[in-house]
Amino acid sequence: MASVIRALAPLFSLALLCACATSGESSDGAKTGKDTGKDTGKDAGKDTGQDAGKDTSDTPEVTNKVAISAVQMIQDCPDEPEPEPPAGSVTADSLAPPSPEPPAKGPSPSVVANRRGGGDFVQPCDQSTMQLTLESSAGGAVEVKAIRLLSDGKQVGELTSRKPTAWTDDAYSAWGQTLEAGEPTRASYKLSLPDWGAVEKAIEGESFGRMFTLEVDIEIDGKLETMTSPEFPREQPHVIVT
Repeated sequence: MASVIRALAPLFSLALLCACATSGESSDGAKTGKDTGKDTGKDAGKDTGQDAGKDTSDTPEVTNKVAISAVQMIQDCPDEPEPEPPAGSVTADSLAPPSPEPPAKGPSPSVVANRRGGGDFVQPCDQSTMQLTLESSAGGAVEVKAIRLLSDGKQVGELTSRKPTAWTDDAYSAWGQTLEAGEPTRASYKLSLPDWGAVEKAIEGESFGRMFTLEVDIEIDGKLETMTSPEFPREQPHVIVT
C-alpha cells in the first residue's frame, strides 16, 4: 500500500499545480475584463460629455454697434403737422360726421411772446436732438427704450424721443427704425426736455454752464444695448433781435 501511495504522489502534485494555474488565469481574466469595462465606460462617458458641451452650430454670433455721436439740448419745439392726404383719398376722418366749427382763437401766448416789432414774426425754435450711428450684423427693428440725463455720472432727469429720421441722399428723412444687415445707419431723434427745476434741485445749482451726458437704452432685434453720449451743455435759445 505504501508503495502505491508513493507511486501516485507525483500525479496528485501535478493535478494540484494545474488547478492552481487554472484558478490564477481565471482571476486575472476577470480582473482584466473588469478594468477594461471600467475604462471603456469612463472614456466613453467623458468623450460624450465633451462632445455634447461643444457648440456644433454654424450660426455666426450677432454683433451690434451703437454710439451717440452728438446731443443738442436747447428747446422742445412743436412738431410740424402731418402732410394732408392726397385729394380724393378716403380716410376715417372723411367718413365721420362733420363737427361744428370751433370758435376762432387768437395766437398762443408763446407766439405772442416771441413776436418782436409787431407783424407775424415768430422767433425760431431750436429743437433738442441726439444723433446716433447704428449697425447690426443681422439687421432688425430698433427701439429707444429709455433715456436718462446724467450729471457727474448720477441720474438727474429723464427724457423721451420721437420722430426718428435717417441720413439718406444728403438729408435726413423719415425712418422706420429698421436696420439692414451689415449696413451702418446715421439716425437722429427729437428729444423732449427734462424737468429743469428738478434737475437743478438734484445738482444743487444752475443747469446752464453745467455739462451733462445721456445714457440711452436701445433695443436692436430684441437685444438691449446701453450707450453713453459725449458731454454736452444746456444751451440758451437763439433769439433774433428785430
